[in-house]
Amino acid sequence: MLHRDPAELSLPRAIRYVLRVPTNRVMIVISSLGWFFFATVRTFGVIFMRGHFGLGQSAAIAVLAVAGLGGLAGVLIGGRVSDALIDRGRINGRIIVAFVGYGLTPLLLAPAIALDALVVSLPLLVAGTLALGAANPPVDAGRLDVMHHRLWGRAEGVRTLVRTWAEAAAPLAFGWLSQELGGGTGSPFALEGAARGSPAADQASSGLRDAFLIMLVPVAAGALIGLRTRRTCATDVATAARSEEATRAADEE
Repeated sequence: MLHRDPAELSLPRAIRYVLRVPTNRVMIVISSLGWFFFATVRTFGVIFMRGHFGLGQSAAIAVLAVAGLGGLAGVLIGGRVSDALIDRGRINGRIIVAFVGYGLTPLLLAPAIALDALVVSLPLLVAGTLALGAANPPVDAGRLDVMHHRLWGRAEGVRTLVRTWAEAAAPLAFGWLSQELGGGTGSPFALEGAARGSPAADQASSGLRDAFLIMLVPVAAGALIGLRTRRTCATDVATAARSEEATRAADEE
């Protein structure tokens, strides 16, 4: 618990404190895993849609836009549900929503990616992005619940640094993985110049599909890792509240 104004902490000490809070550490990790997957979709989603479903550029973008609407709806729903659980006294309500969201995401997106029929895959894509979107607001809000308000900026800086690394690494890791799964020559960008149905296009499409399926594993891992906060969330929230009271009392002296 903090007994002094955290604004007076040096940056190294503030970072050490931020990373010592168990719930905050877990939330940084699971948030980064979610953004790791999102970065691959953002980079290779249109190429995958074109190769896997045989869509044109405009149609592929339209399909992703529809799936994105599910993500937007999930953001609103996840925030509302997590707040409602907190209002009802469920201190770990945000963790519950995040766990359900991250847990459902691979279950919904895996068949959507594996199936060849867009009419079946599209509803699953929308539902999967809704689940992924619903997990993000509770995780973001939960980090604030367990941190003194005078550390929010530095805590968010740590989280943003880790998330940025994950987002930067994701396209590189995905590109390498899809090429290896495509037989070593099936670059994702081979779809851009190859005729549909040609060996090169089929190889690249297969590599993309399998890589996307593997990239769902970190999302599932995020759900399991998030379970660890069930034991720490209430304690960390209470510690943050007591730290606020202690530093407020010190300010009044």
